[in-house]
Amino acid sequence: MKASVYSIEGQALRQIELPEAFNEEIDFNLIKRAVLAIRSAKRKSYGANPRAGRNNTAIYVGARHYPTPMRTINTGRARKPRLQNRRY
Repeated sequence: MKASVYSIEGQALRQIELPEAFNEEIDFNLIKRAVLAIRSAKRKSYGANPRAGRNNTAIYVGARHYPTPMRTINTGRARKPRLQNRRY
């Protein structure tokens, strides 16, 4: 396969012989994969911390001196409440 080499003014200077790789069929799926790989490599990550977005907002206040319904330890349940600002 031959290709023309053009000058800056747009005039054909010479013809060169292209390698055999240019005789293959065009694979549009491969081109799409390459473009997506380049674009996704430039995408900014969502957080600086690897655990960003996975932290729990519930607060544990462990107390032994409360009566049984308000106690959070020795009750056979998880100590950490499921929602913030809820005691029971």
